[in-house]
Amino acid sequence: MTDLGATGYGPRSRLLFNGDEEKYELWEVKFMGHLRLQKLHEVLTATTPDPENNARVYAELVQLLDDTSLSLVIREAKDDVKKAIKILREYYMGTSKPRIISLYTELTSLKMEGNESVTDYLIKAEKAATSLKSANEVIIDSLLVAMVLKGLPPSYKTFATVVTQREKEWTFMEFKVQLRSYEETEKACKPHKKTGPIDPPAREGFKYAITFVDDYSGVIMVYFLKHKSDTVAATERFLADSAPYGHDKKIRTDNGTEFTSAEFRSLLVKNCIKHEFSAPYSPHQNGTAERSWRTLFEMARCMLLGAKLPKKLWKYALRTAAYIRNRCYNPRTGKTPFEIMTGEKPNLKNMKIFGSLCYAYVQEKKKLDARCERGVFVGYDNQSPAYLVYLPEQDNLKRVRCVKFSQEQGVTNDAVEEYARPVPETEDKHSEEDEEDHNIKEERGENQDTKQERVSKEGREERRYPERLRTKPGHLEDYILDDDDEISAAKYSVDYCYHVADIPRTYEEAVSSPEHQLWYGAMKEEVNALNENDTYELVPLPEGKTVIGGKWVYAVKLGPNNTEKHKARYVAKGYSQVKDVDYGETFSPTARHTSIRMLMQLATQEGMKTGEVQRTDEVLRVTVSS
Repeated sequence: MTDLGATGYGPRSRLLFNGDEEKYELWEVKFMGHLRLQKLHEVLTATTPDPENNARVYAELVQLLDDTSLSLVIREAKDDVKKAIKILREYYMGTSKPRIISLYTELTSLKMEGNESVTDYLIKAEKAATSLKSANEVIIDSLLVAMVLKGLPPSYKTFATVVTQREKEWTFMEFKVQLRSYEETEKACKPHKKTGPIDPPAREGFKYAITFVDDYSGVIMVYFLKHKSDTVAATERFLADSAPYGHDKKIRTDNGTEFTSAEFRSLLVKNCIKHEFSAPYSPHQNGTAERSWRTLFEMARCMLLGAKLPKKLWKYALRTAAYIRNRCYNPRTGKTPFEIMTGEKPNLKNMKIFGSLCYAYVQEKKKLDARCERGVFVGYDNQSPAYLVYLPEQDNLKRVRCVKFSQEQGVTNDAVEEYARPVPETEDKHSEEDEEDHNIKEERGENQDTKQERVSKEGREERRYPERLRTKPGHLEDYILDDDDEISAAKYSVDYCYHVADIPRTYEEAVSSPEHQLWYGAMKEEVNALNENDTYELVPLPEGKTVIGGKWVYAVKLGPNNTEKHKARYVAKGYSQVKDVDYGETFSPTARHTSIRMLMQLATQEGMKTGEVQRTDEVLRVTVSS
């Protein structure tokens, strides 16, 4: 018997069966021919085959089958080649009722997945139809077309309407050609929209912007123009940028003069692109581009306002908005527009908050120069893996690869607001702020309560903690504050320090403080809560073991009507334990908003009554009952 190649080449590689029922009949013919060449075919034809030859053929058979096919024969036909072939034949070529029902169920439940192409979807449908035909079932083309149409996504609704209203029925072959053509048309159609002039112009002088939207993937590409006549050049750049991902076949625009010019039409004819127009005063016919444009501008406006950046940076806000939209999940396709266009999943590790404070690395520097410059993140460079950083002090924008982003500032950008603030004109007389600062300096000798009352009357920020009769130390009166915000911050900080200073840190401080009765009541309330909930159990200490200590934690919180509430908690000194020595895992139960919403929904469905109970202690072990 010839040795079949173990490396995957030779006779064995041609005889492997992958479980495809359409190819089973061909595989069985090849397998029988192979046995005949090895003079072992009598194993399948003889009434009583030779046991040694039967064992050799069975060993060869199990090496050629896939896992699904092998699982069918190893139990019912162990060491029996004839029975194994019979089982495989009935499973892949049988006409039993359960198999027919299973094949019809597969055909009627066809559905095109979001990440599946039309070609793959049609192959899946043809496979189910071929299996039914091999089982002597009659499948007409109209039934197969109806099953395929039923499983198409909503984006093919127009195509389905055209097919169902045709007087002459298509054969399935004609239907496949038309469906593939429609898919290519949907991918190739690029609605686009131009807007402007935008006031104020961008810092580079751009007054207009034009967007191209891919109907199929949803990718948005933005280009900027200084004049309307630059539309042709922008379209050429778009065609060059989209060329690696396929040929554009159709462009839909409005009736603007920049799109009806001979130069623009000549460009489309040169690139074999069909030009479609929307009807006059009918922007909804170009709704894809119109809605995308509105979304981009709303995002750009919010980003500029949130970052406190000047309006002249609208170009970078628009580009960043398009960058974000192209990487957002699209429920229609089941993927992001970027993934559909490029075939790769987007890398979101470099995503940063627009307008966040950052520090750009300086390449050309001297020995004593700073190694970075403080700036504001305004987007991503289209032509290189770099960030765009706006430097407010220089009113300049740089492309920088090495950037350190500040996690403290977030989108708040006081630096830009400071440099963008206009310089007031010089006047001889004092302004209201100068007079107010002067009054503050003159009244420095007043007591703290009088100052706090005046601050409240002038509409300044109220303090979060209750007012208490305090007197500042004398050394603090020598500090000079420049503006109102710093005054409020200083008062708040001093009051907070006094407030915290009264909170005891140990049990001894609590029982010896002037408010020892309040602290004693808080501790008694905590002990009662621990006893009610059976938090602990007294047991003898095992030999050779140490006890984890405990400590009291005190706090003063605000109750109703800004009244003070003294709180005390007794906690274990868990920090004294060593991980993997004293303990292996930790558990801290918390109530998330999703859990609370789930319980409320469950109570509504079951018709149960809900109520709210306020507890004075954190209960970690409770029983939920209906």
